[in-house]
Formats: sequence, C-alpha cells, structure tokens
Amino acid sequence: MKGDLNMKRILCLVFASVAVLGTAGPVLAGSAAKYEAHTDVSWYRDEGFQGINVWVYRVDSYGDRARLRFIKVCLQRDDGDGFANRSCKKTDEDGNVSWLLYPDYDYRIFVPATAYHYEGYSDSFYSGS
Repeated sequence: MKGDLNMKRILCLVFASVAVLGTAGPVLAGSAAKYEAHTDVSWYRDEGFQGINVWVYRVDSYGDRARLRFIKVCLQRDDGDGFANRSCKKTDEDGNVSWLLYPDYDYRIFVPATAYHYEGYSDSFYSGS
C-alpha cells in the first residue's frame, strides 16, 4: 500500500513537471510581430563629391519613429539589368549610414530582412553629374 502511494506521488511529480516545462518553452522569433524598416535619405556634398546620409527606422504603434541600430543596409546601383548591391554597411548607434556616390547613376537603399523586420527598399534616386 505504501509502495502504491509513493508510485502515485512520483507519477504526479512527473506529470506536473511535464506540464510546467511544456508551457515554459522558448518563444520563437517568428511568433513576434515583425515591423517594416523605413529609410530617410538626405544629400550632402563633400569636397565636390555627392553623398547621402541614410537614417533607418521603424514606426511604433503610436506613430513614433525609432532608430534601427547596428543593422545591415545596402546601397544598390542600377547596372542596366536591374539593381545590384554595391556596398553594404551596418548602421551606427543612431541608425545612420553614409555613402559617397559616383555621378550619373540610379541608386536605391535596400534593408535586408531579419527575424525582427521585413526587407525594405527606398525609392530610386539619381546621383546627378
């Protein structure tokens, strides 16, 4: 009789631990809501060369912009057969990255997808002459 009671206690502990461990599993990155990565491009001139500053951000549920720090951002150039990556950099702690541009080309900014955000493209822009 005492053996049956001990066996019941052991089985109850096993079932309780399975139930608790089953609910405490890891949360998958795909289960969280992803957001869109947006870009703002501003122009500058440095010693006669045309350049761009790119700020990468997301928009939260309140409509506020929040910087995306340390993520990969690529500068794409139109080579006649479509856009291709010319340079990729990581944003700084403020969500900024800069490039100098060759004149007379069409460019756009590409933000590759991650587990947290979708990929994003800027509108294309012309670097001028």
